[in-house]
Amino acid sequence: MSQMATPTQPITQIPSTAVPTDLQNIGAMLNNMGTVLNKGANMTIADLTPFFVADPGFGINGGMTAFQVMTLLQLSVPTLIAQGTITQMSNVTFVGNSPVGGYKISFFVRFSDGSMTMSNMTFSDEMVVAKNASNAWQFKGNGHRSLLFNNMLTQQWQITATTSQTEAGLIFDMMDVENAFKSAVATGPGLPSPGGVMFIKEPGNPILFVMSASNNSLPTMESTFFTMPDATISSLPDNAPVIFSFYSSLPPRNNPMEQRTMIYPKRCLTRAEAAGTSGVFPIVTPAGNLNTHSFSTMMNNMMGGMMGGMMSMNFTYTTPTALPFAMMTADFNISSSTFSNEAIQTLPLNRTSMTMRMQGPTTAPTTGTGTLNITATDIFGRNVGTAWMFQ
Repeated sequence: MSQMATPTQPITQIPSTAVPTDLQNIGAMLNNMGTVLNKGANMTIADLTPFFVADPGFGINGGMTAFQVMTLLQLSVPTLIAQGTITQMSNVTFVGNSPVGGYKISFFVRFSDGSMTMSNMTFSDEMVVAKNASNAWQFKGNGHRSLLFNNMLTQQWQITATTSQTEAGLIFDMMDVENAFKSAVATGPGLPSPGGVMFIKEPGNPILFVMSASNNSLPTMESTFFTMPDATISSLPDNAPVIFSFYSSLPPRNNPMEQRTMIYPKRCLTRAEAAGTSGVFPIVTPAGNLNTHSFSTMMNNMMGGMMGGMMSMNFTYTTPTALPFAMMTADFNISSSTFSNEAIQTLPLNRTSMTMRMQGPTTAPTTGTGTLNITATDIFGRNVGTAWMFQ
């Protein structure tokens, strides 16, 4: 069993002598913002306002105004800092000049547990900053209506005690907050040519995109995970560009309303690499007899320990070691004909156990599915995941 080599991070060229000083000042602004974000649930819109260009000058960012972005941060940051407070926002990198004015940037967000994530995997898919009238740096909208959090993924499902499945490819997480589009197409290395991958809106949820052709061979993620053969994955270049085109019609036709290129620094691990390398996947073990993979046992056990209407899922986990992993998250999902719910939690890298809680039903459903999925993300945005299935 071998260990995967740590890849080399590409270097971005600084285009002018003014940029390094600007980046230092932007870094100081970011660390001031980190202090505010650490307030968590006590953070207010007034706390965040100094860091954003005021509406309407902000424009849009993933289809959202400045006020909507700040509201989203209020909701999401308490979960983000659950594993540890922000200790530093650093390594501010110039990505390019933005057509809406200002700089496109990226930066690392570091947490007290040792976790680290990139800004474009956490706050927004493209960050833009600009100087205000007082020469202070603030966030400005990137001008895009779409919001993209897509990643290369190698995924393992623990279906039963003796059955598992491993797949690899590109996982799509695409949103249209304004409901401005009807369809989308992704084209690029590893995707079907001609044609690409087509997306439509999720039935009953016009904000989310799903693939028009689901992959029903997958235990979960059927409508968002585009799997590729190992030979295709092995041929993907570093910094692979994927073009996303968004249309006002279904099926897509004529000129796109919006077109964007997303860069994927490193390919995902192939199935063969995952099988032949130690320490690739997170290891997750539900506590007690929850590890039987039985949905009814899991529900009865969780409901038997309910407090205040809340169920608890207790489990242990181990951080994988094969790649330079920087962050881990857990997603616990239950679906039945009478009850559905989901809980998402960041996992501290300096711990090995977690309790996740969610609102429970009045009566335990006897049939359904449950998934406890642990995902580890490396410094290049690649994901590896382990899903424990209850059925």
